[in-house]
Amino acid sequence: SFPSYHYLQALQQHLQQHHPDLVLLSQQDSVDTTAFVTRLTAQPCLALVIAGGSYAEGLDLPDNLLDGVIVIGTCMPPPSLPRELIQQQFDAAGLNGFDFAFRYPGLNRVIQSAGRLIRNNTDRGIVILVDDRFTRSDYRHLFPVHWQPRTVRQPEDLRAPLLAFRDADL
Repeated sequence: SFPSYHYLQALQQHLQQHHPDLVLLSQQDSVDTTAFVTRLTAQPCLALVIAGGSYAEGLDLPDNLLDGVIVIGTCMPPPSLPRELIQQQFDAAGLNGFDFAFRYPGLNRVIQSAGRLIRNNTDRGIVILVDDRFTRSDYRHLFPVHWQPRTVRQPEDLRAPLLAFRDADL
């Protein structure tokens, strides 16, 4: 999932140009969530959706439909007057206003996006979080306790953990 339509469109254009054989399903291409799920179940594909939207948080997907979820960015909401007021209110109360106005809502979107992958105790898959901030302790201590994060610095270093996950006896 993506933090904005701008990121989604940029990656979609890149993938279409450099990997024309890759089957893509974009939130923008589907009229409604029912049509999106129908297309998703019809053929293996890479689905591109916006974090925080109905496609990343509100879809009730059939069992084990997804193999993985990739979340691009920390999904923080954009600055706005209401967000600034929330930050000021918590700062005035001696708390970290940034956390309450931006970090926590963003991380909630990340966790909701990951929640599309694991819907019951028989589902399995891999979540890839793409942003250096996810390696920092101020983010990692907010992850669900059952997450087992591993830091990968280079794209080529993803191959071994992905193959190990695929081949694991669970």
